[in-house]
Amino acid sequence: MSQANEVSTEKTILGHPAGLFVLFFAELWERFCYYGMRALLAVYVAEQFTHGDRAKASGMYGAFTALVYALGFFGGSIADKYLGYRRAIILGGVLMAIGEFMLMIPTESMFLMGLAVLIVGNGLFKPNISTMVGKLYPAGDARRDGGFTIFYMGINLGAFLSPIACRWFAGVMGTGGKPDYRWGFIAAGVGMLLGIITFWRGFSALGDKGLPPKGREGFGSIAVVGIGGLALAPAIYWLLAKAELAGYVTLALLIGILGYLLWYGIKSDKVTFQRIVALIILLIGNIAFWASFEQAGNSLNFFARDQLKWEKTDNFPLGGTRGAVAAATPEALRFSTGFERTEPATVTVTYPSKENINIKVEASAPIPVGKYAADVDVPVALVDNDGKARNADLVEAMARLEQAKLAQAAAAKALEANKTDEKLLAAAEEANANLQKSSIDYVVGPVREFEWFQSVNAIFIVLLGPLFSAMWVFLDRRKLNPSIPFKFGLGLVQAGLGFALLVWSFKGADSNGLVPWYMLTGLYLIHTLGELCISPVGLSMVTKLAPPSITGFVMGGWFLSIANANFGAALFSTLAGGGEHGEAPATGAAALTGYEGAYIPIIYLSIGVGLLFLILSKPIDKLMHGIK
Repeated sequence: MSQANEVSTEKTILGHPAGLFVLFFAELWERFCYYGMRALLAVYVAEQFTHGDRAKASGMYGAFTALVYALGFFGGSIADKYLGYRRAIILGGVLMAIGEFMLMIPTESMFLMGLAVLIVGNGLFKPNISTMVGKLYPAGDARRDGGFTIFYMGINLGAFLSPIACRWFAGVMGTGGKPDYRWGFIAAGVGMLLGIITFWRGFSALGDKGLPPKGREGFGSIAVVGIGGLALAPAIYWLLAKAELAGYVTLALLIGILGYLLWYGIKSDKVTFQRIVALIILLIGNIAFWASFEQAGNSLNFFARDQLKWEKTDNFPLGGTRGAVAAATPEALRFSTGFERTEPATVTVTYPSKENINIKVEASAPIPVGKYAADVDVPVALVDNDGKARNADLVEAMARLEQAKLAQAAAAKALEANKTDEKLLAAAEEANANLQKSSIDYVVGPVREFEWFQSVNAIFIVLLGPLFSAMWVFLDRRKLNPSIPFKFGLGLVQAGLGFALLVWSFKGADSNGLVPWYMLTGLYLIHTLGELCISPVGLSMVTKLAPPSITGFVMGGWFLSIANANFGAALFSTLAGGGEHGEAPATGAAALTGYEGAYIPIIYLSIGVGLLFLILSKPIDKLMHGIK
């Protein structure tokens, strides 16, 4: 059958293969899973495991996002040689869902293992479903670019919906106005299951695309890869626990790939060598862009919580003013609001109950107008939703917290004397877990859904993506379409300009260090414009510049460049609004100094590298030898 007849007789929707829309909805739910948990991840880690240490939480977040992209390097090869794309996607999705459900267990060891399983699953799912889209179209099919545009809309619809839905469900399942983020992870896992079901039920629309390689049709290949993935999870767990090592591992892998590419180019002809040099330059630009851009789920999430106000008259950030209660008596609490207020506010205190230390009880009480210094006694009468006084319960909880602190200090001292004793290691781990469970926290002021800002970039992509696609076609017809290096330069400059806008807004912050919500929205708009200059052309650029015999290998290099960028982004995030050496993070106006210290280097990096790309775009373009 000729190619023309094959296209004309296939089942289509809107002129595209019906299988495209199976992949569209499967990817929508997978991105719902990933971006839903990502929106909650750094904040949950800081609150649950690091006692508010944002630097440590940012490091773990960076290790997670770096390893997610790094594992994509291996997923395509596994599908090619062992599973086929369909089974790799199904197995990856199942592992991702299992990982999300494991996050429900509120212990750090199980949480890290859940992230590790999720990373392995994403490595199988993410690269292969994108490959499946390309396989729906015969070589030279003019519909291919349009198909990828539709698929890209599915990605961003999932990314738009998930922070809203997962945060909403976490809020519904929480108590006392405080969300239980674990239920947000459950919602993300359910989304992944819906993606698996959607994909499985749409097999008939995929025809013969994505089937296993010959000789690998049996269950044995699935079992081997599944067992291998689970065996890899402990190594991923270890890298997450030692977050800085994840950066060294991903950097070493990238250096190895770049070294191999140079060696391959040197032993090839001049054109191939120069195209590889251009490719490496663009990979470095890609790292600079995403290291700047990927603050969204990390430092910008904390910024949305702590430094934004919704209305001009607001006295509190979107996430309220929060911290640890210093002391309590039956008459008063000792804590700091850190804000000057013109209206009475409410304090919500979260503390573990006597009956079950894993269950937290919330109680609220109004506090008066005024300006409070750090750790002052605030007379309040805590009453729960049933009208029961809770001050006495809180005093008992404070006593248990002090006991947990003493036990943790004693266990740490004993372990210091003999770090190899397994019993002492277990005792120290148990003491740390008990201290975490015994924590007593407070939030002053109204708490709004700051996590919803994670959806802003995605909705801008959905709205502006088709306009950019049409604009590039319009410019190309008039021979005005910028070259790929020039587009990289534009994207990088806009990444820096977004942070420049936000840092400029600090000058207009109120006495509490709060800036209007629309300043962060403006940053996301500018960043989206930059993303649309780089992201859609990136994968296409890789496939065009890479020698045909190592295209898959080079694609792995692209994912590893993003992995390194994510880890670099985490290093910037550790500077933003965090304390040093385990100190509590700065709050209010003082926190802006930390954010400024993190974002100004990003401004210089992204605008500097961007201008360099704009200046050198023609020489780089010459190295590409006609690749557009």
